[in-house]
Amino acid sequence: MTSLPDEIWQQIFAELEDHMPLKDWILYGSHLQHKGPAALRNLSLVSRRFQRIAQPLLYRTILLEGRSEREGISQGLLLRTLVEDPQFGKQVRVASFNDCSAFTWNLDNSYKDLVEGGMKKLTLKALRALDLPPALKRHLRASFASYKVSFAALHVAFMPRLQFLDCTLTDDRSRLPWIVSGSLGLEKENLENMRSDSDTDYESDHEDGSDNDKQQLQSIPKDTFANYGLPHLTEVRLRSQISDSGVTPAWVIEPILLHPTLKSMRTLGIDWSVSEIHNLKWPNHRSNLEYLDLKESVVDHAGLESVLTRCPKLRGLSIQLVDGGREHWPDYDDWTVDLELFRRALQEYGRCLEEFDLLINGYNSMHPIDDGRIARLGPLRELSNLRHLKVTMAELLDDPTLLDEEEHLTFSEALPLSLETLYLHWDDRYFSAEYYKIRRQGINEEAHNFLLENKLPNLREITFERCYNESEKEIEWPDELKVDGWDVDVYDEYLWERYHSVGCMRTIVRLTKKF
Repeated sequence: MTSLPDEIWQQIFAELEDHMPLKDWILYGSHLQHKGPAALRNLSLVSRRFQRIAQPLLYRTILLEGRSEREGISQGLLLRTLVEDPQFGKQVRVASFNDCSAFTWNLDNSYKDLVEGGMKKLTLKALRALDLPPALKRHLRASFASYKVSFAALHVAFMPRLQFLDCTLTDDRSRLPWIVSGSLGLEKENLENMRSDSDTDYESDHEDGSDNDKQQLQSIPKDTFANYGLPHLTEVRLRSQISDSGVTPAWVIEPILLHPTLKSMRTLGIDWSVSEIHNLKWPNHRSNLEYLDLKESVVDHAGLESVLTRCPKLRGLSIQLVDGGREHWPDYDDWTVDLELFRRALQEYGRCLEEFDLLINGYNSMHPIDDGRIARLGPLRELSNLRHLKVTMAELLDDPTLLDEEEHLTFSEALPLSLETLYLHWDDRYFSAEYYKIRRQGINEEAHNFLLENKLPNLREITFERCYNESEKEIEWPDELKVDGWDVDVYDEYLWERYHSVGCMRTIVRLTKKF
């Protein structure tokens, strides 16, 4: 039997490599099984040849997030391994951590034999092994001495070729964003003055930036420090665990926006509203970010404008507003979402967007204004590059069953000619069963007329989220509404799963253009 070449075995083994799927990324944890890496480790024991092929794949992806009570042990062992063999960290391309200080320091009490001399001695040894800016190294040493931060920042510093980082933040004082910033010119004074427990320090650290700040950011040559910069980083995902009862201020993650090669950033539980904008340290810095996802966030029109001006290269933007599960702390009674002002911000600063997704149902349920609507997002015809739009029909057009016809936009009036796909989120405001039928009929007729008008030459797909219909799928899009050249598909999909909610089943109606 002819032996397979190493390249073939590598492709086979690569199927067992650990991975972080995009679907349900906000729920990372116990549902990640890690079965592939376990099989890969077993294969590496079969022969030296298999070991040579499998080990780089094992080291390339390190996922510690969601390993329950053993996550602290895993983090301690990983740091010990990185200190003893820094070459191991250079092989890592994908990493996932929970940045929880309890994981770090509980090891000293529960697993004293894990590391000789304890975790504090290990962290100091790690800092000595790292090539970091002196001010940052001094600051990290002080932070670890106070037992307030975890290992995530050190882990990342040992992974200079990291491309993709996933992390759960558990404390506003996390030092991870500073390591991930990739900016070698972070102000020395800013780092030296940061004190973990001081609110006044927070104020001084995040006062408005100045021209001098910008000059200092550019003053240190790149590639000066071997363990600082992450020149290959392109994607970051951040979950805010403290947002079980609130949200994390935008200033906490702001340093990450300074990273020059970062292209995609997904966040969970961030406050990017007018109340936090004045705390941003570098409000005039322009990011190279191309895609931003703000899940369960606090965003108003000022926050949207800040995002669009700071990230002028954005091609995709997704915003899902918080609901009552997060909003009750702190108090957001003065948080206002005006979709007309959203539209103005998009028209002025968002004309490069190719994808835009806005879901404000959580806000609607907690902030009823009159009948629950807050102006409307349409028309969006000025967004001439927009190809994919996701929104509720009521926010885009105003509900045709509630408003006089002269106040109501049509799809043709509201949508740009460049649009290719339209996804209409389920509107979760309460409606009686009888009224829901009337409303569904109105939406169907509006969409049917839109297809007959045929004014958007690039349009190829329209999708509707509906209330779960277990048995009568045919009534979701009756035969009399079918249009030549368009296929209709009705199916069920499990949606709306959130950090604190199990989600539910929805019926989906998808209209697809025939080619």
